This record gives sequence, structure tokens and C-alpha cells, in this order.
Amino acid sequence: MEPVYTQQGVKYYVDFAHSPDALEKTLEFASKNKGNGKLIAVCGAPGNRDKEKRPLMGDIALKYADIAILSDDDPDTENRLKILNDMSRNLQSVFLPENKELFIIPERYYAIKLCTEIAKPGDVVVFAGKGHELIQLTNFGKRERNDKKILMTFLQSQNTPILNTHEVKRAYLEELRSKKNPNHVTPQQYMQDTPLDRSFAHTAPQPQTSPPAPDKPS
Repeated sequence: MEPVYTQQGVKYYVDFAHSPDALEKTLEFASKNKGNGKLIAVCGAPGNRDKEKRPLMGDIALKYADIAILSDDDPDTENRLKILNDMSRNLQSVFLPENKELFIIPERYYAIKLCTEIAKPGDVVVFAGKGHELIQLTNFGKRERNDKKILMTFLQSQNTPILNTHEVKRAYLEELRSKKNPNHVTPQQYMQDTPLDRSFAHTAPQPQTSPPAPDKPS
């Protein structure tokens, strides 16, 4: 779980959870850190395997998140819309509680963009499933795609100040000490081997000149 904190008080987490058990542990951890804010969760399910787990993923996302966004993970050669339909199967025939919202946004790029637009100070946002991965397997082949890079690009384009490496470390370590840590990482391990040392900077990278075109319908 990689944290990205803004100076306005929004906490973003880029996580690798892509199974029901891992997703529940991650969102349970995140829900304990949201305080009076909302938990916004983006998640998907991989294609061509574990089809029976997809409805569970959707159920878990809405159980913990105030705003759940179902989006592509690695659909690979399986119809991306079928995967998302499977994930939302149990939710299609029920009325959502008044304090819950559900979005289905197949293109993950735009799901991340929406999160940066609706997140408010005190909110916690989790991008689950892809983690540190740099490649996404789509219905049209492989493409370069990284959740953290996309997130940082949007935050920079919106002129959103980011906490620097040491500030993020200090805040995250306090969370690890005080809350249940789904990855069972001790503060000592986190300090010794953290991706923040290699990839977090005070300012985000320059934004792309234009957003990628949406994928063709499946």
C-alpha cells in the first residue's frame, strides 16, 4: 500500500489488493483512517479467472466505501463489461443506502480522474488491484498504465500540493502503529524498504499534454 497525501488533507492509497480477502483487509484499514470524511474505493477484477469471486468484490467495495467505483483491473481477453457486470450483479437488484454511491467506469484512467475531482479534505481514496504494476492487460493488448503515475499527474494538473517524502512517512507510520495493518508491515520494515524513497517527490510529474482516448467498446 503506497500512500500519497495532499496538504489539503486527502489521503490516497495505491494498493495491490485484487482478491476478496485482500480487498476487505485493505478497505477495513482505510475505513478506520477516514475520520469524519468519506472512503472512496476504486477496484476491479482480473479477466479469465476467479469469476465466482467477482460479486464478492463488488459487495465488499460497497460494504466499506461510501463511494464505490468499479473499474477495469486486467480484463485481458475477457469482455471488460462482462467482468464489471459480474462484480455488480448483487447490487443491481437492491436499493443502495442513502449514504452510499456506486459508479461503474470501465476506463480506469477516468475513474482515477473522478476521484481527484470529488475527494474533499478528510476523505480517504483507495485504488485497489494494480498497485505498483506498470502494464495493464486490456481487450486490445498490453499498454503502459500505472495508477500512481496517473494520480500524480492529475494532482499536479490541479495544482494540488503534495506532502513530501518525510511528512508522508511520518504520517503513515503513525497509522501503522495505531491501526490494523493489512500487510503486516512493521514500522521498522517500512522505513527500511519503502517505495517512497525511490519514487515520491514534493511535486508531481508534469501532466500529459492530452488525455488518452477512451478504449473502443467491447
